[in-house]
Amino acid sequence: ATLKNNRVTIAVKPLPDANVPAAFKGAVGNFAIEGLLDKNNFTTDDAGNLKLIISGVGNLQLVTTPEIQWPQGVEAFEPTVSDDFVQTTVPVSGRKIIDYSFTVAQPGNYIQPAIKFCYFNAKEGKYKTDSTKPIVFTVAKGTGKKANTTIVKEEKTFLNKFFSNRRWVVSTVAALILMVLIVWFKRDKKKEG
Repeated sequence: ATLKNNRVTIAVKPLPDANVPAAFKGAVGNFAIEGLLDKNNFTTDDAGNLKLIISGVGNLQLVTTPEIQWPQGVEAFEPTVSDDFVQTTVPVSGRKIIDYSFTVAQPGNYIQPAIKFCYFNAKEGKYKTDSTKPIVFTVAKGTGKKANTTIVKEEKTFLNKFFSNRRWVVSTVAALILMVLIVWFKRDKKKEG
């Protein structure tokens, strides 16, 4: 028997050309952005860490890092990006976490201006912009030693990595069940023979 379904036509509309925000980089869905510092008080010897969290539903895999206007005197480094997606839903939901390590040479009070994230909300049919709140932080004079700009990553053990990947867990359980069934059938055939 041959199964066949009716042909389905899908109409794909282009994104509107009118009123495209300058900061729009192709995100489509419904998103929110949050910004926070690991600590709001540190010295010129230390490195600060700004964490941006973009969460929501849509094409999260294609979301790129937003433009950041750093305060005068702040030197930022390349960010590290990690994903926390629920890929069993359509469209994909979850969050993208962007960590920026930065240093400040002069002590003082600083304000990180709001960081904007633009996206197209297909349900509403319009471009939207969400932004972080401005972030205030204070930098005290350090001893003069060089700041540590390495980000300490949470070390994942084999078991953490294994259980965080559903595909590995399901594959392993399926393989174990298959092996038990094979052994059981072989035993059953020996008893009959």
